[in-house]
Amino acid sequence: MAGDSLEEPQPALVEDVLGIVPTLYASTDLDETFARIVQAAVHVLDACDHASITVRTREALSTRASTDETARTADQFQYQEGEGPCLDAVSREQWVMTPDVQADWRWPRFSARLAGELDVHSMLSVRLGVAASPTRDLGGLNMYSRRADAFTREQRTLGLLLSAVASVAADAARTNAELAAAIQTRQVIGEAIGIIRAQSSMSREEAFHVLSQASQRMNVKLRDVAATIAENDGRLAGRGGTSANAEG
Repeated sequence: MAGDSLEEPQPALVEDVLGIVPTLYASTDLDETFARIVQAAVHVLDACDHASITVRTREALSTRASTDETARTADQFQYQEGEGPCLDAVSREQWVMTPDVQADWRWPRFSARLAGELDVHSMLSVRLGVAASPTRDLGGLNMYSRRADAFTREQRTLGLLLSAVASVAADAARTNAELAAAIQTRQVIGEAIGIIRAQSSMSREEAFHVLSQASQRMNVKLRDVAATIAENDGRLAGRGGTSANAEG
């Protein structure tokens, strides 16, 4: 079942989700945010016994967060077999559910392994994404249950509400991480430029050009070249002076 209509959420369900919103605040650590999301899933949903988050990087799928080894192994079954609710959710559907894997023949190899090897019998997968950033692939939230027909309409609605809140938190965390990395990169590059200028008569633009040329020649990111210069200068300074002072 994928993407069918849902009834209006009951006030109690909304209260359940709102109750965990403070625990899903965005940070600069996306892994920490993902970890809080999967823990929230098993805490809020009675149907959810295990949870994980799948992300896509360079066309490969991997598990970025999980509540336990069962969830991680169940994800691996999907990656290995090339089929499953999560794969459909992150690539085609907004959400996908299977009430009873043993009675669902959409993913025969995955379903057989899920029930036979892990004793997991139902699953709900929801794509994590926000309308304001449709091209940002945040992955998919996988919710597994040991019981068949565990994801009732109420539980499914609650899972979708949780995923909506989680999507906003994950998107904000990724944005914060990207901003923090950009600021750190600027600082490292600025430090390297200062070191180059301290050892020469170059202008800031000329020093930056030297860094850029080194990056292209070595096929190394500009930030990494700058970090190497900064680290080497720091080690020399720890021995009693910069390389410029040593040469002087």
